[in-house]
Amino acid sequence: AEGGNLWHIPIQKTAEDALEQAMEIVGSQNGYLVTLPMDTNNVQQTLLQHLDYFDSRYGLLTTKAHTYISNQIDQVLSEHVPSAEDVTANAQVGTWGNGDACHLWFETGSCPFSHSENFKMVQHSQDMEGNYVLELFPQEEEAWIEITNPYETERRLFLSYITSDGESHPKTMVKVNGQETIFNPQSYVDPKRVHPMKTSPLSIPVQPGTHKLKFQSLDTSTKYPFRLVGISFTDEVSVPLLHEFSPLMKINF
Repeated sequence: AEGGNLWHIPIQKTAEDALEQAMEIVGSQNGYLVTLPMDTNNVQQTLLQHLDYFDSRYGLLTTKAHTYISNQIDQVLSEHVPSAEDVTANAQVGTWGNGDACHLWFETGSCPFSHSENFKMVQHSQDMEGNYVLELFPQEEEAWIEITNPYETERRLFLSYITSDGESHPKTMVKVNGQETIFNPQSYVDPKRVHPMKTSPLSIPVQPGTHKLKFQSLDTSTKYPFRLVGISFTDEVSVPLLHEFSPLMKINF
């Protein structure tokens, strides 16, 4: 595959035709061709010599054949691909633009920011390792997190949080420097299977220095409280996609 394109070589009348077509594809992609042992002048004899490369029950290659191909690939890589040491020594390192910082505690349970006592670190699911969230509870109370923009210029601030069908987690208002942003934890993924993580921005950038984010649930009757999993700073040039992502698996609470 190259760039997501799958190549298919149709069965040809002769082995020479198939090999020629394969070489054309490889050449167009600046690649290298790896094959099983093959004598195009005597295909029948080649097959007889290497019957143990094929599993007659399923029409697939055997472990021995896969080992042979793996060794051939290793040889190509060693001959034509620079080693990691060579790449590192000669790499032209770029920049991260004006700077960004991402803080996620979903896997570690370690939040680097000071926060109010009613933001509690809990496990989103007992069935998986990690899954740590800051849970706003009780929902009737306002909670806060103190963040610091470490850069010399303003940064766009993104929050990552758990979503559901729009009824299980409450819409939540976040205030900073007198400005309000409403975060809607609604997902279009089947809520019976997963509760995805969603990332979206505050309505205004934050200036350098320390700021207190104030959180207020707008619906205290939902099944679960608002659950925060990360905070990220980025410049206006490198704004992440607004996205949802989650493992395709059922999560039990």
